[in-house]
Amino acid sequence: MLRCFDLFAASFAFILAVGASAGYAQTAVRSENKAVQFDTDVSPVFKSRCTSCHGESVKLRNLNLTTEQSALQGSESGAVIIPGKPD
Repeated sequence: MLRCFDLFAASFAFILAVGASAGYAQTAVRSENKAVQFDTDVSPVFKSRCTSCHGESVKLRNLNLTTEQSALQGSESGAVIIPGKPD
């Protein structure tokens, strides 16, 4: 679970950092004025790195990262994502 959360935190921080320097990036990146969207910014990272262990069918430590609502519910240990706190 911590590895997946660490990947999320790193991905989220990367998204924010790239958004702040959008003028230097060649890929399409959201501007710093737009909020991070779960479906377009976070979910693809979770699908490629986390949902095989924390998805609909397998929920290690009762953590489901397939939807924004289920990710915000956290795990049996409590919250794993706190909106507005990327670290």
